[in-house]
Order: sequence, then structure tokens, then C-alpha cells
Amino acid sequence: MTEETVRRIDVFFYGLFMDDALLRARGINPVDRRMASVENFSLVIGARATLVPYAGRTVYGVVFSLTHAEV
Repeated sequence: MTEETVRRIDVFFYGLFMDDALLRARGINPVDRRMASVENFSLVIGARATLVPYAGRTVYGVVFSLTHAEV
């Protein structure tokens, strides 16, 4: 399969994984970067950054297109 025929999946990223260079260093080739947000959720920082339901809040991040194998 060529790169042109590989099906890509849009994935929302927030926190450190919004950094496409960090993803590339981990062997992921994110493409088609777009700004995005998720309404009625809040970002909670603990051992990991996590989204939790929270009415009236918005979490901002990016959407990248990844291959199924990368997801």
C-alpha cells in the first residue's frame, strides 16, 4: 500500500502530544494539523493529563491525521 492509499484517522491531541516533533520522535507521522477544541470537558493534570466531563469548560488542542497502525 502506498502512502496515498493508506486510510487516515483523525485523532484529537492535547497536552504534550500536541507537539508533532515529539510524535515523530516516537515513530508517528502526524499530518494535516488543525486546531480543535472539546466542549464541556476540562483538562486535569495528575500523573497524566486527562480530560474529564465538566459543563461549561472547553479543552483546546489539535487534530492530526494518523494511520490505523499509528493509532
